[in-house]
Amino acid sequence: SEYVAAYWKKYYASMSEDQRIDRHYRLKYKITREEVERRLKKQKGVCPCCGTELEVLFGAGKGLVVDHCHTTRKVRYLLCYTFNIGLGHAKDNIQTLKNMIKYLRKHYGR
Repeated sequence: SEYVAAYWKKYYASMSEDQRIDRHYRLKYKITREEVERRLKKQKGVCPCCGTELEVLFGAGKGLVVDHCHTTRKVRYLLCYTFNIGLGHAKDNIQTLKNMIKYLRKHYGR
């Protein structure tokens, strides 16, 4: 209803960006922002796939992405947006990723 939408809009507007980020991590991944920051430090602040420097930002296509198993919801690692999308398109299938590497080697000579 419009009343509910107005309530949530006001509620979110009253929160700081830090509070919104923490709430997002707690609700979606069952971890705190502090846990994300600990993991980020353990990863030396970079994506393990490409080495891109990661930062905690809020919004699609920004900063780091919490990579997780869609079946168990278990958090795996922190990735950059690009590689997280790539894994999603490959459906986390190792054979698909191997086939992609084979394709690249064949057509791009690497």
